[in-house]
Amino acid sequence: MNLINSKIRKVEIDGINEWVWPEEDEGAWEGPSESWPLFREAIIKNVDNFNICVQAGGNLGLYPRLLSQMFNFVFTYEPDFVNFEYLKINTEHAANVFAYNSALGETKGTLQLQSGPPDNFGMHKIVFENTFNTTTVPVTTIDIDHSTTGCDLIFLDIENYEYYALKGALLTIKQHKPVVIVENETTDIREFLIQLGYRTPTKITPHDSIFVHKDKLHLVASNM
Repeated sequence: MNLINSKIRKVEIDGINEWVWPEEDEGAWEGPSESWPLFREAIIKNVDNFNICVQAGGNLGLYPRLLSQMFNFVFTYEPDFVNFEYLKINTEHAANVFAYNSALGETKGTLQLQSGPPDNFGMHKIVFENTFNTTTVPVTTIDIDHSTTGCDLIFLDIENYEYYALKGALLTIKQHKPVVIVENETTDIREFLIQLGYRTPTKITPHDSIFVHKDKLHLVASNM
């Protein structure tokens, strides 16, 4: 696919110096690039094993590319087709990133994806009805892909759809107790994870929270 109106952002983040980016976007760059040092610090402090990370939305590839330097395998999900093309370009030199042009949800099927504003490629979101400016996208679940192999970190930034993605990860969470990072923590998310044995979350940024299972608190303490 020919990605018109693209530019190279020559900004070093964790040793990566070039990013192929939409010319008109600012929002999907500014927030994640500025917040990444806080995420990295929280992950190092709270994750005890760095084998598998499940990440969504993959967006334009910044998070999965940076996570690939921390984990043996990164599985990233991005439902928007244009975003996904950028994601593939920005992770092409990371052989341990496995990218899927799909959303994460509670059940396998399809959902409606609504496009965000042109200056923020990170604001596409799942909606519950076919409204203006929507497209149909495939949906899978974390349990379908990862309940057997497990994962060490679930990292979700999917525009208020995190709760449904976590419900689709119930078996994975019960069996493997990964650390969970979510944007826009809600009462539903908090109650869901606390009932599964997670401690009260802590804030990474004003918008992002991290949950650690009580069984892993002693491991977290050893990382401090």
